[in-house]
Amino acid sequence: MVKIEKSKAERTKAFIIERSAALFNCKGYTDTSLADIMGATGLSKGCIYGNFENKEEIALAAFEYSFQKMSQQFEIQVSFAKTHRARIIAYAKVYEMFTKHHIETSRCLKLSTATEANNRRLKTITAGNLEKWQQKLQEIMEEGIAAGEFKKDAAVTQTAVSIISLLEGGLMIAQLTGDPLSMNFVLASIDILVSRLE
Repeated sequence: MVKIEKSKAERTKAFIIERSAALFNCKGYTDTSLADIMGATGLSKGCIYGNFENKEEIALAAFEYSFQKMSQQFEIQVSFAKTHRARIIAYAKVYEMFTKHHIETSRCLKLSTATEANNRRLKTITAGNLEKWQQKLQEIMEEGIAAGEFKKDAAVTQTAVSIISLLEGGLMIAQLTGDPLSMNFVLASIDILVSRLE
């Protein structure tokens, strides 16, 4: 397979996205300014706007970047799990890992964009990606039911929504308090929820 090298323009754009993603994750959409992006990238206003039309375009690309990075971690961790219960717990542990290793910048972009309702495009994408994660959790549970690991009348949708709410809320609390160990309580609660499926 031939590896295609990125052009200088593509590398610059990817660099802006990566550096901006950390800013938006930490400060949120509204509080991140063009000056912040210039400072994080070391690039001029002209260079940044030569690659993106405006801040919203940067934020959309940065959100997609963050979503893909976290989704990749979900896939990696879940692939090691041997049971459906373990797959759900592995999914939750990605949040724990993310929180403990990135407590200073762990304001989850999904959560912050969802609350910044004045930006309709970001809110729509945020809602869509959260829905994808909910569907993924539901698929794991439904496969668990089919395999006889979970009971047939398991509350799949309710459990999936509850798990995501706990994880997003736990991430917010860890950021606000500066205490990543608060996620331990979240994982314990999720373990109880999963037990009710069995």
